[in-house]
Amino acid sequence: MQHYQGSSPSRWRPVRKGGPEVGGLGRSRGGLSSKLHVAVDALGLPVRVIISPSHRGDVLFAGELVAGLRLEHVIADRAYDANHFRLALA
Repeated sequence: MQHYQGSSPSRWRPVRKGGPEVGGLGRSRGGLSSKLHVAVDALGLPVRVIISPSHRGDVLFAGELVAGLRLEHVIADRAYDANHFRLALA
């Protein structure tokens, strides 16, 4: 099944998949989307927020998310589980 853009049949043309990442937006099956990566303090208040394209892996932004922060504990989901991130935290 082809997806077409434009409002009239004379302007119909196939929509390209993928495309450049602009401002943290990435392509998904539903269109442009993004993810928020948030570091919070002990009270749950945000101390750093990173916006990334939805199709990029979470662990790619983990180092930048915690860089320079004084950490006692890290709670993260499975998407951040990588040896290089664990070593960076040590």
